[in-house]
Amino acid sequence: MRRYLNSVRGILSGKVHFHQRPNHLLKAFFCRLARTTLIEKGILIPTPGDTFMPKPRYKSCNAELLKHLRERRRFTQADLAAAAGYTERLIAKAESGATLSRETIEDIAEALSTPTDPITPDDLTSDPILIAQTYIHGLYVHQKDIVDRIGHIFDENIVAVIHGDPRVIPFAGKYCGIDEVRAGFQVFFSFLEVPAGHDHRPHYQYVSQGTNVVVWGRSWIHPIGAPLCDPMPICNLMKIRQGKLYYFEDQYDTGRTAVLLDVDKLA
Repeated sequence: MRRYLNSVRGILSGKVHFHQRPNHLLKAFFCRLARTTLIEKGILIPTPGDTFMPKPRYKSCNAELLKHLRERRRFTQADLAAAAGYTERLIAKAESGATLSRETIEDIAEALSTPTDPITPDDLTSDPILIAQTYIHGLYVHQKDIVDRIGHIFDENIVAVIHGDPRVIPFAGKYCGIDEVRAGFQVFFSFLEVPAGHDHRPHYQYVSQGTNVVVWGRSWIHPIGAPLCDPMPICNLMKIRQGKLYYFEDQYDTGRTAVLLDVDKLA
């Protein structure tokens, strides 16, 4: 990193020209870009020394989400264009997935906002279903380390509600904030485990409405050492805000889970 910074300083001062050391600069640039991408995808854990690539100046809105938010405001494309200060043609392009400048996305977000329902640029460019899929994938792959491995999808003030009676389901309850949620996963995976070699992807379906996602499926996660004969039906509600998961609710067969866990017997 120091050599990279020195090279940049040299270029800025005019002492070093691009044709002198192109390989070193390109290598540094692409290594930094690759590390940033891997951290954002939850494959690598960020360290205090990490620096990140700047956000791109041009991005695409989530076309389906943009249309949903516009219709929720009872706006036509012409109405939204007038409120945001752009042409109807630009709004049509935005709803087809065309790239827009950050400033334009900010203006559209402001036009869609209300005092009780603010919309941000991160809302318009987020993919709630992808965030939900990332969470479910992380649950199976990273398990108790999910918060540390894919922390970029979680809001710091996340609220997670796990249905059930904590007296018979030890991980049931309400968790407020990222630290409580992290601790909750530690408890969850001290009683449950993921089947070896299990591919969870065929067993889950995702439906979005605006920035909310409902996930339902069949979970084969089971008490440690006691595989299931039949999967557990589950339904999750996930609420996304500014591209982050800020509310999570887990519904499942609490009666069957209590019997499967049988805390007294496990103790």
